[in-house]
Amino acid sequence: MKRGICTIVSLNYFAQAVSLMKNVKKFHPEAELHVLLVDRVQSAEVTEKLKKYEGVAKLYTVEEIGIPDMISMAFKYDVVELNTAVKPYFMEFLLSEYQYDNLIYIDADILLFHKMDRIYEELEKHSVILTPHLISVEEDVDTRISKTQDFLRYGIYNLGFIAVRNNEAGREAVRWWKHKLHEKCYLSKEEFLAWDQKWMDFAPALLDDVYILRDKGHNVAFWNIQGRVISEKDGEYFVNDTVPLVFYHFSHYRLVNRDKIANVEQKTRRISLSERKDLEPLFDIYYQSVMENDFDFFSKIPYGYKFYDDGEVISKEDRDAYKKLLENGKVGKENPFAIAI
Repeated sequence: MKRGICTIVSLNYFAQAVSLMKNVKKFHPEAELHVLLVDRVQSAEVTEKLKKYEGVAKLYTVEEIGIPDMISMAFKYDVVELNTAVKPYFMEFLLSEYQYDNLIYIDADILLFHKMDRIYEELEKHSVILTPHLISVEEDVDTRISKTQDFLRYGIYNLGFIAVRNNEAGREAVRWWKHKLHEKCYLSKEEFLAWDQKWMDFAPALLDDVYILRDKGHNVAFWNIQGRVISEKDGEYFVNDTVPLVFYHFSHYRLVNRDKIANVEQKTRRISLSERKDLEPLFDIYYQSVMENDFDFFSKIPYGYKFYDDGEVISKEDRDAYKKLLENGKVGKENPFAIAI
């Protein structure tokens, strides 16, 4: 069985990607690991620092995996939009290039605490695996940090994780997703869009052989901790004392503000780790694992697609204007980074 596992980051998140890949290798040494860098490497110092981690995973840059109109996408999308828009492209590239039997994508702000045996078991029977933000009526409880209604905007499923089998149904799911994200991977309340996630609400209806993994040990995060309590026994972590904690998703956690579980936009919705003592060991492990991989260096690197070729910062207004021109067919596919909008 040939397995691939991948993640996608810009340079400011590269320490998190290294942390994840080192962590995954401990649990799944049989899998081949890949990182896609959605950024421009613009200094010899950064190049040398990246070489330090060459043995952790195979590293690609986003401009080398054959994405059509890549430069146009890099201009119209902001950093989060672009990182999510290229996800199916990278997955399709890896499935084709390496002929994996299955491929798992995991966000870089995740750590495994147990082998992904259940996921691999389900991949023997299904073509696509998704994890919902909430998996039971008991978790459908509004808290200060997360409200069920949020997912009407951001999507039912969390696409910090997706697994696909390399069969026709799996490849078709990736192709369908790719076509949607090429044009519409914005965060837009007006257009009912939320990056790559919102489109996957259609998956169970439109795609074949989709399995919804409703297991409390997978994709634990701030949006479902109201129904999941972490415990430790003999060095193993469990959820509600019953199922192994397979992976925790440290979404919206900021290492520079380490006492907060998630630095969500509204400050009134943030909660401290002191309010959830059971999570403190997990966050300590994550903090240390990221910090030891040159976090202080990588986290300060500005996003390469943030600037015109002359060094001027691209404003949100410029990106929005370019997007409208594209949609109206008034510009070609020339390099927008060389042109003032």
